[in-house]
Parts: sequence; structure tokens; C-alpha cells
Amino acid sequence: MHSSNARTVLVIEGMRSNDCREIVSEALESVDGVTEVYVNLYRICATVIHEPRCKAVDLIAVVESLGYSAVIEAAVFDPASRPHVSH
Repeated sequence: MHSSNARTVLVIEGMRSNDCREIVSEALESVDGVTEVYVNLYRICATVIHEPRCKAVDLIAVVESLGYSAVIEAAVFDPASRPHVSH
């Protein structure tokens, strides 16, 4: 991920199948400024990597237009500034 990109994690209610996951993924990928999308059906969330000009409200609107509900779980706007955590 390029350091100028942002990462937004959305909790998405209503996804029940792989078809739902694919529909949500394709819709989020179509948003201008989105560079990567990872949808996890089991965690009912989507991680979206996007340019800063792409706002979380735009991502939520796309998901909600499909009939699902979405809320922001986390947003990181400057990943390079996050401390490195070693395990």
C-alpha cells in the first residue's frame, strides 16, 4: 500500500453468502479512488484501500445502495505514521 493511501474498515450487516461478498466487493471496487478491496464474509467486514479523496461516506453509500448496512470500524489515513508492532 502506498503511504498516501488510506485504509477504511467497514462492518457490513446482511452479507450471508459468497454471492453477497462478491457483490459488495465489486461495488466497492467501482468507487473512484478505491485501489484494493478485501471482503471477509466471516468477520462481516470489508477493508478498503483508497486514495484520501475517496471518503468513507462514499463507501458506506455504495454498500447501503445494495441493501446492506455499513458502519466504520476503523480508518487509517496515514499508514506510514502508525507504529510498527512486532509479535
